[in-house]
Amino acid sequence: MLALIGLLVIMMVRNGRKRREQAAAMQQGLVAGAEVMLQTGIYGTFVKFDEVDENRAVIQTGDTTMIVHRNAIGQIITPVEVETVDEEESSLAPDDDPAFGESLASPEATIEETTDFPATPDVPEFPEGPESPKSDEK
Repeated sequence: MLALIGLLVIMMVRNGRKRREQAAAMQQGLVAGAEVMLQTGIYGTFVKFDEVDENRAVIQTGDTTMIVHRNAIGQIITPVEVETVDEEESSLAPDDDPAFGESLASPEATIEETTDFPATPDVPEFPEGPESPKSDEK
C-alpha cells in the first residue's frame, strides 16, 4: 500500500514538473505577432505585455483589442520565429575604426587617388572687397 502511494506521489511530481516546463516554453514563445488561442476558445494575435502589470497580455482579435491575464492564453497556434543576430553579422557599429593617427588609405595611395575633387579646383576669384549695390531711392 505504501509503495502505491509513493508511486502516486512520484507521478504527481513528474507531471507537475512537465506542466511547468511546458508553460515556461509557451511563455518564451509569446512574441508580438504570434497567433494564440485563449482557454475560452477565442483566437487572436498577441500584441504585447502591459507595461504596468506584466501579467496582463494585450490580444487583438479582428477589430477588438482585449486585455487578458497571462495565464488565460491556452496555447500558441502560429509561433513567430525571432531572428537572432550574431555579433559578427551585426552591422550596428563595427569596430573597424582606425586608431588615432592611422590613415584609412593604403600607404601607397596618393592624395589624388584618395580624393574625389580635382587637385586644382576652378574657383572664381573675387575682387578685394565685396561691392554692395547702393540705391538712391527712399
